[in-house]
Amino acid sequence: MLILTFSCKSGVDIELNNQSDITIDNIILSNGFDSLNIKSLKPMEKRNVFLKFNKKNNSDGSYRIECQINNKKIIKNFGYYSIIDLI
Repeated sequence: MLILTFSCKSGVDIELNNQSDITIDNIILSNGFDSLNIKSLKPMEKRNVFLKFNKKNNSDGSYRIECQINNKKIIKNFGYYSIIDLI
């Protein structure tokens, strides 16, 4: 299981936490403005990374994670939607 924790600034702080007993390889995180490549995350390893927003983002967050587990490629899209009406 891979757990992601977020905190926003001029980008997003992400904590990757591999709570499995296998290594996760070739991790790619993307937010549409920036992307990061992480070669591997060992079992029980945590890593903090930062994805920048290269321009002002007036929309909600959309993210993508790609990785390989046991030579199988996995792709997941995720994000958030806030219900805030700007006046």
